[in-house]
Amino acid sequence: MGMGNGDVMKNGLSIVGMIILSVFIAIFLTGCGDGGSSSNEGWSDEDKQVLKWLDKPDDPLRPQDYENTYFSELSHAIEAKKIVYLEYAGRKGISHRQVLPERLFRRGEHIYLEAFCLMRDEYRRFRLDRIKYLQLKPNR
Repeated sequence: MGMGNGDVMKNGLSIVGMIILSVFIAIFLTGCGDGGSSSNEGWSDEDKQVLKWLDKPDDPLRPQDYENTYFSELSHAIEAKKIVYLEYAGRKGISHRQVLPERLFRRGEHIYLEAFCLMRDEYRRFRLDRIKYLQLKPNR
């Protein structure tokens, strides 16, 4: 019935992450981040595209999404609160990450993992089709 300390910490991190993201989006949309101007000068087109993407609602998962490579392993890692080692093919090449997975979601035709990246010390999103290798780490 009650929440354990782990549940409070996980929910607290999720809430803090969402608050920070909401404040960031609000600053961008109101123009407060650039001296009150509403023109958003100084924001790159890529930054604007990322914020627009983050503001979109998730698409519902489809039955075939559950058959995606690594979907079941990541679902298990989310439930078991396991750290995952990833080799990820991003725009700048292959990166090696240790992440704490939070959720799986779909936008358009792609499935994404939202996870806390231990290397970057912040939440990141990873496309499942760009994950080249995945290994669940044992709980410590």
